[in-house]
Amino acid sequence: MSLAVVLDMDTRWWCSHSSGYIIESLKYFISFMGNSTGKLEMSVYACFADGTETVVSGDWSACVLKLEDELESLIARRKGALSDKVFETPIAQGISKGVLFTRRHSGNISSRIIVFECSRETVDFSSQSVALSNCGWSTGNCRVHVVSLGSDSPSSNLLLVCSKTGGVHIPRSMTGLGGKLVQSMLFHLCAADDSVTRVMKTRPQSNRTHMGTTCVCHNKPMDKGYVCSICLAIYCSETGAICGVCGSRFRREAKEEAPLRLQMFSKLFSLQQ
Repeated sequence: MSLAVVLDMDTRWWCSHSSGYIIESLKYFISFMGNSTGKLEMSVYACFADGTETVVSGDWSACVLKLEDELESLIARRKGALSDKVFETPIAQGISKGVLFTRRHSGNISSRIIVFECSRETVDFSSQSVALSNCGWSTGNCRVHVVSLGSDSPSSNLLLVCSKTGGVHIPRSMTGLGGKLVQSMLFHLCAADDSVTRVMKTRPQSNRTHMGTTCVCHNKPMDKGYVCSICLAIYCSETGAICGVCGSRFRREAKEEAPLRLQMFSKLFSLQQ
């Protein structure tokens, strides 16, 4: 079995909160999973504003011993880069690395990806909606669980990935101090009976998830748009001549020329000669 942990490293949140209980809860959860499964390969990814770094990777027993020191050294190196600007950490990049890791070590066997959302402000990760949607469709048997630690309003794009993969969302009210975090993780993420999570209502609610999308040109939510026929990127207007994602050139019809479906067959045959 394999386990991937993705940490939303909003350094402003991590520096203003006591991160010790998060690390200790994570170590306890990993130890429980490792002892119960016998063999557990795991990897922890830290998503900072400028990229994603691998904290630890390998056998769970070695990762537990190195996790705290490696994570604290990463946070210490990033303290000088604090900014008041609201930003989105590349959470989709961390989930993608988690998907590759779990598939490499587990194949078609069910595995887990746990995302810790630690944003200081409410962030919806709208600029990563396409990448997060692709992550939701490419996980296979791997479930993506979301643990909200920062904001009271979790990202709807993260909840959509969680819902697509059949994962569990643990809200902030269930992740407080005093051992509540580790208790919630052990109960909801290690439950053998899937009906337990339904009774406890930890599945993402339908009114918090939606199938809407955002355009790749302005990152604005939209209901109708224009789709690239090659990479399926969505645009809010047709003014562009080249797709910014795959580089394909969009076909343009001359204004004085009738659409292809309305042209006479004789004209089409004459163009082929």
